[in-house]
Amino acid sequence: MRTADRGVEIDRRGKAAGRGAYLCHRPECWEAGLKSNRLEYALRATLSVQNREELWQQARDILEGDTKSGHNK
Repeated sequence: MRTADRGVEIDRRGKAAGRGAYLCHRPECWEAGLKSNRLEYALRATLSVQNREELWQQARDILEGDTKSGHNK
């Protein structure tokens, strides 16, 4: 989601205020969203190299946790 200060972060609960975009719990979705401009377009924000790397790391943690707990759909 895009925050009020134009930052970007992951909101796992989907309850935070700000402009959001949904990415499913499959690596292909995250790859498509972060490698192309799809996520930037949806959030109406420009992602810096640092933003992308932080989101990739968070995505890896989320996907790895979902795989371990059996929630990967």
